[in-house]
Amino acid sequence: MAAHPSTSGTYWTCGFYSSKMAASRTTNGGASWTRYSIGSGTGMAYSVAIDPSAPSTVYVSGYENSLAAIYRTQNSGGSWTKLSTSGLNGWVYDLEVDPTDSSVLYAGGTGGGYRSANGGTSWSAIIPTSYDVYDLLIDPEDHETIYFATANNGVIVTEDAGGSWQQMSDGLPDAPILCLSCHAGSYLFSGTNGASGYRWQLQTGIEEQQSAPVSSLALRVFPNPAFGEVTVLWQLPEPGHVTLSVYDLQGRLVETLQDGYSPAAERQAAWAGERALPGVYLVRLETPGAVEASRLVILR
Repeated sequence: MAAHPSTSGTYWTCGFYSSKMAASRTTNGGASWTRYSIGSGTGMAYSVAIDPSAPSTVYVSGYENSLAAIYRTQNSGGSWTKLSTSGLNGWVYDLEVDPTDSSVLYAGGTGGGYRSANGGTSWSAIIPTSYDVYDLLIDPEDHETIYFATANNGVIVTEDAGGSWQQMSDGLPDAPILCLSCHAGSYLFSGTNGASGYRWQLQTGIEEQQSAPVSSLALRVFPNPAFGEVTVLWQLPEPGHVTLSVYDLQGRLVETLQDGYSPAAERQAAWAGERALPGVYLVRLETPGAVEASRLVILR
């Protein structure tokens, strides 16, 4: 899902409809949706990206007839153009637009990670094509730093817009990395397939430390107030069962983020706050012997 950078309540999502690539848009926070059937062949859309500099331009990527496919609309879905995938191998799982230059695109998928400097006319590999990429992220504070979440090689980073790359996988398990998120200037977060979530300290000169034991429940929610995704950090004084939930101010359960065993080490979960209505929510952490809660404000 992609949120309009300046218009509240406008979101895009993607998938397939009648065996074709498809995208949907809402302009009223999800109360209603307009669906766009894209292309003519059998396919699936895995990623939708909005150009931050020109939000009426939206990219939908995935596969069509078993080949990589990228479509672009420049009028908010009124019409779609299929872009070249010359130089790009495999299916496309994610695509991002450089926030400072709309002609620069990054893509990742079953054939590695790629960069286009001409709006998708041609593509060049910037990490090995043997590295399947599930997700990619442009650093919000440095548009030349791009992170790639891979199936079998942890997290790959380029700090010069693809000129060179290196691994940043110390501490990660031997498991596919499915998704990435960033708290600008502080942490890079990674989610794995069945092996928990992890964070990497981004601040130069500050070494990541193991969390010290706590004597009571510890709960932290950030950013707060939030416009989009929210990260919830918690730590227990001892291992045990924990329930982590989000409630509205009427006491109605909105979503359960965790319900099961948790170790005493610091843990984290993400909540898609961009899908919630603006307002005040309560994040509640509960164990058999204690309860901790934090108020969370969602803005638009």
